[in-house]
Amino acid sequence: MIERNARDAHNSLDNNSNNIETSGQHFTPGRKAQELPAERPKDGRKARGQQAEQLAADYLIGLGYEILVRNWRCRTGELDLIAWQDNVLVIVEVRSRSKRGGVFGTPAESVTPRKIKQVRDTAAVYMHHTSRNNAPVRFDMIGVVLRPDGSADSLDHIIAAF
Repeated sequence: MIERNARDAHNSLDNNSNNIETSGQHFTPGRKAQELPAERPKDGRKARGQQAEQLAADYLIGLGYEILVRNWRCRTGELDLIAWQDNVLVIVEVRSRSKRGGVFGTPAESVTPRKIKQVRDTAAVYMHHTSRNNAPVRFDMIGVVLRPDGSADSLDHIIAAF
């Protein structure tokens, strides 16, 4: 009975609708197919994030850190930078803002308790995966404010941020 009612409801939706959307194309009976917009316009966030990560990595290398991995991913999330300094595994969360985006707060203010948990959980997976379960670990945060040309207006390194 429930299956029949669901099927009837589905059929009535099909009969009441003149428009069908399939595979990124929009069809209207009796008209040619029209392409739907593929995605929202790109706003450059990904490129700015990569630029901030590069600036953070260069900064850490200048301080004598060894960058082990960039953008390590697993099911639980992503670690921006994984570094080694003085026999300590350093997990670095990189956050960025544009100079004109200051109304949204500082990069450091964008790290939420949920993000902290995700970074910690992902770090545990990384440490298990690489057999570094007994290594001392520290969680740093680097906040970068970017100028429109992609250079750093400011870079703040918070050691043992969380």
